[in-house]
Amino acid sequence: MYARILVPVDGSPTATAGLREAMRLARGGRATIRLIHVIDRLSLVQAMDPTPMVADIMRSMEVSGRNALEAARGLVEKAGIAVQVVLKKPTQGSVADAIVAEARRWKTELIVMGTHGRRGISRMIMGSTAQGVVTSSRSPVLLVRGPAGFKRR
Repeated sequence: MYARILVPVDGSPTATAGLREAMRLARGGRATIRLIHVIDRLSLVQAMDPTPMVADIMRSMEVSGRNALEAARGLVEKAGIAVQVVLKKPTQGSVADAIVAEARRWKTELIVMGTHGRRGISRMIMGSTAQGVVTSSRSPVLLVRGPAGFKRR
């Protein structure tokens, strides 16, 4: 099966659905799950003028990312699966670019991630991290639909 599974997490029910599927694949094998959270600095910087408030928001985003990683780590450890965590703060490129770069660096055999399944104008405006990973990754990517009724704000 797979020995190195990369799982992007953000604390959402959709990301947790992806994590649970990765755990299911990792059980019984000798797989290691590497959790990754990418702080989306680029979107924040592009959306706001540089002010002291941006630094506060960045710190808050980092704390939120660390919390998401620790909660996910707890689930994986409780299942008895080897786990590693990575927090990325890229200064350029998209979240998808950072995920794909980590997959290459770690020689990931599979990326498992939740997807919100946006379509139409919503996807055009907000972009799709999952689509970016699928189109750029050399590793296979398994997309897991989030829980029914969950919509990311």
